[in-house]
Amino acid sequence: MDITIEPAASNPGLHATIAGWLWNEWGTPQNRGLYTSLVAHCRKDRIPAIYLAFVNGQPAGTVGLLRTDLLSRQEFTPWMAVLFVLPEFRRRGIAAALQSHAMGEARRLGFSEIFLNTKMTGFYERGGWVFLETDVDDHGDSIRIYRKSL
Repeated sequence: MDITIEPAASNPGLHATIAGWLWNEWGTPQNRGLYTSLVAHCRKDRIPAIYLAFVNGQPAGTVGLLRTDLLSRQEFTPWMAVLFVLPEFRRRGIAAALQSHAMGEARRLGFSEIFLNTKMTGFYERGGWVFLETDVDDHGDSIRIYRKSL
């Protein structure tokens, strides 16, 4: 299995597909435009950036680096976000490859740590992420904030 990761900004023909994946995973009827705008404004060499994983040339997943991913925690930056792998490609190491790529890009951009918020437990802790605190996301749901040194 050949996994390659490229900036979504280098693949404009896939922007609508990526935005659709993200909206289907996390969206609400009110915020579809948010995902379209996020993907359209992603950059190659600075944040915000979205990276696209390909498996044997087929688009398989995404990860992003954002300045912030939680309005109440603007002091933390950058955030790893929109980590998504299509169901048919899961359990093949693609999420780990995307995480590693995002962390490498954050390090290349001069950051010494990275943050994320999630409702998941265990998955990120097994990967060395350190739990910081709980908070409430923009939808009023309880989430966990994690940090990882780069």
